[in-house]
Amino acid sequence: MKQIKLLFYNYYRFQIYVGNRDIAPFMSILLIVFIFIIYMGGLNFLFTILFPKGMPFLNFKMIWYFTCFLSLFFFIFLYFKFLYREKYKIIFKEIEDNKSSKNKAFAIIFPVIGFVVFNLGWILKMLQNQGKW
Repeated sequence: MKQIKLLFYNYYRFQIYVGNRDIAPFMSILLIVFIFIIYMGGLNFLFTILFPKGMPFLNFKMIWYFTCFLSLFFFIFLYFKFLYREKYKIIFKEIEDNKSSKNKAFAIIFPVIGFVVFNLGWILKMLQNQGKW
């Protein structure tokens, strides 16, 4: 949970830096959920590579619905965790008091890994469909 708080804090600061001060808390949550969707898409590709013939429980449509449901649930969870009654201000005060916990590297590496996993997944799936892998 501490990592999500740090992600929210760093993405909030980024939104303020680029000029979205009015909607920074909401956009920070949307950015975290979007990165989560990228991770889920990459994992979907990797599952279809590991199980090329498919399994009864492993259907692309079912995984897509599961991803949408999980993303919506994650968005609602983050909304109530941070935005409801402006709880993010208390969390920011905790983070700013603890100077050593401001880790910007995690906020940069987290979406990069998701992007790499997603692109690796579709490239491997393309090679598998062509019969080269």
